[in-house]
Amino acid sequence: MKLERIRKISKVRGYLSPLFSNNPVLIRGLAMVPVIVVSNTLRNAVAISIVIACMALPVHLITNFFGGKIPRWFRIPTYVLLSSLFFIPAALLMNRVVPYTVDGLGVFLPLLVINSMVIGKAEEYAVRHKLIPVVLDALLHIVGFALVMCTIGLVREFLSSATIWGQPIEWMNKIPAFALPFCGFMIVAFLAAGAKAYRRFTHRVLLAAAMKDEGE
Repeated sequence: MKLERIRKISKVRGYLSPLFSNNPVLIRGLAMVPVIVVSNTLRNAVAISIVIACMALPVHLITNFFGGKIPRWFRIPTYVLLSSLFFIPAALLMNRVVPYTVDGLGVFLPLLVINSMVIGKAEEYAVRHKLIPVVLDALLHIVGFALVMCTIGLVREFLSSATIWGQPIEWMNKIPAFALPFCGFMIVAFLAAGAKAYRRFTHRVLLAAAMKDEGE
């Protein structure tokens, strides 16, 4: 494998890292509360993912355009205000796509307004980079969050209720404990361990290939 090709693969790996190897939930610990507490069904997971997506992308775009002009001490309140403005249409869209989930999400739905996936990433990345990287970063982090959220929701619903999207799986025995938050912690821990192992493995493979090319 030529060194130039290794560099290209490493660059692509860096761009796609939010999907798994640098996942915002598994590696960075962002948005842990909704992931652990309310991702006990696939419907809830999809609902939360929709709201996060509808808030994060526009907030990051607006931050990219105007964030540099806002005094640093006033940026966080501005992000919260923007997030609040986009929360209403996001919640309406969520209720159309995944109806009857608002009551199940409870207070954790409006708490998404101050979620670290929206506020933290806006200050950390969106305000400091150009438009195209900000859009790509926001989309990849949204997809990475949704993948983890929906995976956990699917596993917990399947094991705790013997259902998938509310449809019963007759032959499956129920394990009700998986609906509780501590099982959310357990599943996140196993997925995080897998993500870190994958990151170390791919890093070693690329490093070994680069050293081999340099030796030749």
